[in-house]
Amino acid sequence: MVTRSSDRFKERRWHVGGALVVAAIALAFTTQLHASLAASLVVLSFVAFFQFGAGIAFWAIPPTYLSKEAAAVGIGLVSSIGVIGGFVSPTLLGFIKSHTGSLSNGIYVIAAIMVAGGLTILLALPKSAVRVGADNQH
Repeated sequence: MVTRSSDRFKERRWHVGGALVVAAIALAFTTQLHASLAASLVVLSFVAFFQFGAGIAFWAIPPTYLSKEAAAVGIGLVSSIGVIGGFVSPTLLGFIKSHTGSLSNGIYVIAAIMVAGGLTILLALPKSAVRVGADNQH
């Protein structure tokens, strides 16, 4: 749904950045749902919907804002950083839990990183999607 809406409106920044911020807020909220497994599953499903939607829509950004040559390098760089993140985030969660005794603190840190990523997309990308070197005539 996030990607369908992003394609329909031909807009990427808010669909990626906004979805990441919404997912982060919902993820942080899960730390308050100690008593209810059902509520936790509903909220985690909400997190997954927006996080995966943002992740899929994200991959439409590099070819939109970069030349063909730069897009290949950009996609490779982002993929490399993503692989490193796949190692760092669980390690960070474990480190924070072992030092604070609370998994909630680690979840808050991950949510803060997600908010930072979403805000970076919203603030750092130009509003108009013009491919570098592309012909602007329609």
